[in-house]
Amino acid sequence: MNTTTAFMNKQLFYPVLALIVLKFLVLFRLAFLRVTSVLKRKIKISYFRGLPESADIPAAMTYASRNFVNLFEMPVLFYVVLIFTLIFNQADTNTHFFSWGYVIFRYIHSLIHITYNNVNHRFAAFVCSNICLVILVVKLTTALCKIS
Repeated sequence: MNTTTAFMNKQLFYPVLALIVLKFLVLFRLAFLRVTSVLKRKIKISYFRGLPESADIPAAMTYASRNFVNLFEMPVLFYVVLIFTLIFNQADTNTHFFSWGYVIFRYIHSLIHITYNNVNHRFAAFVCSNICLVILVVKLTTALCKIS
């Protein structure tokens, strides 16, 4: 592995770290909303025994909760693609560009989801993030087909 490849591989850690930070930010937001909702008596603490879907809970708490779950869905594929990219030394400038694109659009998606939650805006961010992810998958797949 040459110095440039090693550097490019090491740099892929940063978009992964940024996505992990996003998960923790959403988690902290969710915890804050849950604690303040209980303290302000908007919900009873017994709600957390089973976490049923209910119209009685604050919308902001529902949005944050759903967003937190979302961050364990498609991003898993992102992590897998980057792991295989590293294993097969396929990191390059385009990989970094689309990795950061994916992460930035996930941040935008989360920000929309846990604030004003406009479905059209959120969907646009979702589509853009997944375009980046599809490009990463196709790029890795074509590179691996050339190696075989």
